[in-house]
Amino acid sequence: IFRSILDSMERKLVTAYNYNTDAMTKSKESLLAVYRESIDKHTDDLKEIVNMYIAIPKDVILPDDDCQKEQCSEEEERDLDEQLQATRSHLEALYTFERRLEETVHSISHYKKLVDEISKLQEHCEALNVSLREINASPNLQLDPHSLISLIGQFKKKFSLNP
Repeated sequence: IFRSILDSMERKLVTAYNYNTDAMTKSKESLLAVYRESIDKHTDDLKEIVNMYIAIPKDVILPDDDCQKEQCSEEEERDLDEQLQATRSHLEALYTFERRLEETVHSISHYKKLVDEISKLQEHCEALNVSLREINASPNLQLDPHSLISLIGQFKKKFSLNP
């Protein structure tokens, strides 16, 4: 900010009063150097004041810094990094296994429904086989078409595949 103010003043003095540009530039740079030196001195003083009155002493450990109380060597840190990577890999493998297990459970439940339906069909077929044997064994049903048609109608109602 200070530099931009000096640049603006230099342009105005050169244009309005025809001052020497080189002399103005040297004066501006000299003024900036004095300004920087003054700022640096005040900054150092400010740092000293902060360290004396505001800074936290080095022997004080804040609750947030408790985890840094115990330092470890580079080798221990590498070991911890390796353990962390192994744990991540294990977690990814477990996640993949869980997904596959869920897919398998879903497939098994689908197959179980199919097996249940096939079992019901098998029961119906066995009942029909028993009834057919009874019809074949009974001479009265073979000769009487009305009884046979009535019996077939009852079978259709009883063993309908539609729920």
